This record gives sequence, structure tokens and C-alpha cells, in this order.
Amino acid sequence: MLRRVSALALATLAASAISAQAAPIDLTSLIDTSGNPVSVPELSISTPDAAEIFVGGAPIFGSQEVIFCALGSNCDNDVTLTFTTPSSNVSFSVGDQLPAGAIETIEVSAFDSLSMLLGTVEVTSADLAAGGTDSSGISQFTVDLSGFGTISEIRIADQNTPATGGFFYYDVNATPIPLPAALPLMALGLGALGIARSRKRKAV
Repeated sequence: MLRRVSALALATLAASAISAQAAPIDLTSLIDTSGNPVSVPELSISTPDAAEIFVGGAPIFGSQEVIFCALGSNCDNDVTLTFTTPSSNVSFSVGDQLPAGAIETIEVSAFDSLSMLLGTVEVTSADLAAGGTDSSGISQFTVDLSGFGTISEIRIADQNTPATGGFFYYDVNATPIPLPAALPLMALGLGALGIARSRKRKAV
């Protein structure tokens, strides 16, 4: 009995881990749309400013990408990403096509489901330029927030006043962390494991 329950618990944990794989969030259904917010099942994109989120397609470093930004004068408004399900392994890419010498800075803050700050990352135009530019003059940088754990919301704040340009965003990746469907089974298995151990001690 003890061995069977242990195997059940381990198998359930393994199944839960396998089901939680990081994946890109598909925004293609939003191409050529605008609004505040715009949403797909996994993610809502909004801005706290008097602007709209614009979603479009663009070739970046040889790959067709779905890009978005808060469309003010130069995509220079703040953006909020809200996950439908709290997620880990979160990352996204930042791109720009700023004129030579322009300086742009954003502050990326990650929050948990209780709106508690998990951490902040600053990204500048120099970070993007360090990766070079493609044939269209676009440079890009990947923001990796995986070290912040499970994230419910990302707030991207433009730090330039007045802005000299603006960043756009694309390639959002995340691992949703839902309540595993197998959790009740695992709890039952772990409970049975405890009972089995208790009976074993009494028998001794």
C-alpha cells in the first residue's frame, strides 16, 4: 500500500510539472486592431493613459512578429499586461526604431496576484542598441522576468518626459500556473500515504 501511494503521488506531481510548459502567447487575432484594453484568452493589454493599445504585424530580424504599444504621439504611453492566470517564466521582447541619438527608458515592474511588487527592471535604448539592428533599423532586447516567480501583472512605465520616441513590444512568453486538475488526486494520495505510515507505526 505504501509503495503504491508513493508512486501515485510522484506520478501526479510529474504530470502537473509536464503540463506547465512555457509557451508564446498568440496575439495574431488582434492584428490591425486597437482599443483599451485589447485581449486574448491568456492576456489583457491596456494603458492607464489617454491612449489606445495598437496591435500590428512587422518583420523583425527576419521574422514576422505581432507587435503592440500604447499609441500616443510615438508609442510613448505606459502599458499594462494582465495575465488571466498567474504565470511564471515570463519574458517579452522590446523593439524600437528610434532616430540616431535618441534616448528612451522604460521601467518594467512585475506584480503578484495581491498587487505586491515582485521586482523592477530598467530597459534603455542602449540595451537595445547593444544587440545591433536589422535591415529596417530596428533593434530589440528580451526582458526576462523568470527570476521574479509567479506574475499576475506587468506594468511598463515610460520614463522620458517629453518622450523622444517610443518602444513597442512583442513575443510574450509565459507558463500559466493554474490549480492543477490533478491536485485533488494528489491530495488524496498524500493523505493515504500519511494514513499508511500511521498504520505502519502502530503495527510496530
